[in-house]
Amino acid sequence: MHIINTTILEIMENKTYNVTSTSIIETRKLGIPKEYKQKCIDELYKLCKDDYKFTNIRALRTEGYFLWEHSRVFDELFSNIVTHYNQYFSTLETNPTILQNILLQNAWGIIYNEGHYAEKHNHANNYYSFAYYLSVDENSSPLIFEDTVEIYPKEDMLILFPGHLYHEVKPNQNTRISISGNIN
Repeated sequence: MHIINTTILEIMENKTYNVTSTSIIETRKLGIPKEYKQKCIDELYKLCKDDYKFTNIRALRTEGYFLWEHSRVFDELFSNIVTHYNQYFSTLETNPTILQNILLQNAWGIIYNEGHYAEKHNHANNYYSFAYYLSVDENSSPLIFEDTVEIYPKEDMLILFPGHLYHEVKPNQNTRISISGNIN
């Protein structure tokens, strides 16, 4: 667990980054089997397009914001992500009604190749957001939050963060494949 300007604690493979006094970023490994990750990667290569209209992502991206409408391959992964959100929120949230109503709002796939990037943006209308990394080559660009916290993604890493945080990806040097989305 990393808390900026306060203390640093390490808890197994899960890490938490406190960007501001009320903004916590959590990273954790999901333990998704390699064969299933490859199935998701293969599906993303079929679905992603080189179309930058109406988005801040300058990379190959799936169409729209509801990946599950285009393929059921990701259902198991989405279920796993929501389960991890519930585990994470159960340590922070004391209102059981909020915990019972956590739902995946939207999700999309992204394939970053050399030179691809994501402009600085946030997901302000969403409670929490995520990025899950199916595949990450060495020296991949970090996910940068609020110009201060850099998280270098690794394969099978889930990053959970408040939707209001501004974040970006500088031009990438190689390939990384991820699924991003929002939970409310």
